[in-house]
Amino acid sequence: MRIQIMLAGIFCMLTACVSYAPKPSTLPPPPPPMPFVAVWAPEQAPAIKTSWEKVITTMKACNGGALEGKTIKDATLADMKFYSKPLEGGKTLQAGKLYSLYATDVEFTTAVMLNLTVGKDGKIQECLAEKIIYQSK
Repeated sequence: MRIQIMLAGIFCMLTACVSYAPKPSTLPPPPPPMPFVAVWAPEQAPAIKTSWEKVITTMKACNGGALEGKTIKDATLADMKFYSKPLEGGKTLQAGKLYSLYATDVEFTTAVMLNLTVGKDGKIQECLAEKIIYQSK
């Protein structure tokens, strides 16, 4: 009986030393959440690569009200493509993205998402732009 108790004690000590940690998953990590928080940023919105200066200039013009009352073509946005969503009263919400790359030892992307509210007459009634910078490589 003494040997059986001693063997049971040794067995308990040995099983306590074995790790029962779960095996690492082989599934890929989930995609990161969309980084834009203040604007509508659909995945279907086309992205246009351009210079850093054009990205910043367009963002400032949008948020400063300089594009309001103009058509997309007149507002020097003719080279951009937009994803459209209908709104009430014949208006549409247009979303498009401009981005530029800056590379040193690491590559950074500066991206600006534009949201344009366009009236029935084709004129921009409201413009909102948000900028993000992230490490892309």
